[in-house]
Amino acid sequence: RTVRPDHRQYVLRLQLKADIMQNLFFLQAKADVFKRSQAIVFVWIRTGVTAHMKSTISVKIRIVHGIVPVFLCFLMLTTHAIAPHPPQIKILSTFKPVNDIVSAIAGASAETSQLIPDYASPHFYTLKPSSIRKIKQADLIFRIGENMEIMLDPVFDNLKTKDKLITLSEQANIHFLPMAGGHQHHHLPHHHETDDEHQQHGDQEEHKPFDPHIWTSPDNAIAMAEAISKALSKASPNSAADYQRNLARFKNEVHTTVKKIKAMLEPVRNKPSMVFHNNWQYFAHDFDLQKPSVISLQEAITPGIKTLLNARKVIREKQIGCIFTSPEIRPQQLRVLTENIAKIKTVNIDVLGRDLPKHGNGYAQWLEKMGQQVKACLE
Repeated sequence: RTVRPDHRQYVLRLQLKADIMQNLFFLQAKADVFKRSQAIVFVWIRTGVTAHMKSTISVKIRIVHGIVPVFLCFLMLTTHAIAPHPPQIKILSTFKPVNDIVSAIAGASAETSQLIPDYASPHFYTLKPSSIRKIKQADLIFRIGENMEIMLDPVFDNLKTKDKLITLSEQANIHFLPMAGGHQHHHLPHHHETDDEHQQHGDQEEHKPFDPHIWTSPDNAIAMAEAISKALSKASPNSAADYQRNLARFKNEVHTTVKKIKAMLEPVRNKPSMVFHNNWQYFAHDFDLQKPSVISLQEAITPGIKTLLNARKVIREKQIGCIFTSPEIRPQQLRVLTENIAKIKTVNIDVLGRDLPKHGNGYAQWLEKMGQQVKACLE
């Protein structure tokens, strides 16, 4: 069939492609990469074509000198860039205030988690099987002490966590306050003191009852943060500089917050108050507040009707205008205490800071909120 002139060139191109695919028979490559760092590749394509086009197609490609070393350098850099980072150490803290301080120091250089849920009491929480797994997998465990996390002490002993368990109440520069009435068997922890530290503790003796809520003191919180930074740096030396930076930031934020609270509480620090259970006396001590009247000396024991009626007498005698409660206090107990007493405020103090977000410096946020609540109740 006669091919129209305007289609002839198109048909020739189709035939050429078909002949190249059918008659490709020779491929030769030569490379001298290792000796001269250059490569010369010769590709010869020989093909027979139709009667309309008989020719030999020759293609020569030369790779310039030095391209192979450049490629090898690129490959090395790329491999280094995608190399996996060493695994982060796993840090376990017993409950929220401890976890807040640990997380502030660890930052992004360690994996942190909390053992006791926010809704549970650190004193009486019983571990679940998943909690046991967390303890076994952790590289470091931070707690306040055996007299705070009471139910966990035998668990730690059984799981042989001595090498990775850090008891913060045993660290340097922690100051202690005795439990009101000395009713509970919380004893000063055993730790190695310098002469200066021993002098700082004054006439406190071992086995004298002490209040384990040590984190409610900002000075103690800084001492705890320093001990945490030291322990993390020892466990993960490559991240020691990060821990030191985070420690400096934490201390700066706490110092700034303390100054703000002191100015805030100065006008009300001599006002009388009452508290159901004095589990934040370290805070009151550090900010020089007047000691409150305490309704119940034992945190776990609910005050009875006789105790509440005696407390009502104290309220009238001392002209107390502020009562600090805690999350475990029932509304009916508060009604019995304050019924028909005019001009009295009540504020709920949560020393665990369970309503605060778990990011940033949670401890500094808790500290500032404490100051705001105390001021609101006393003024």
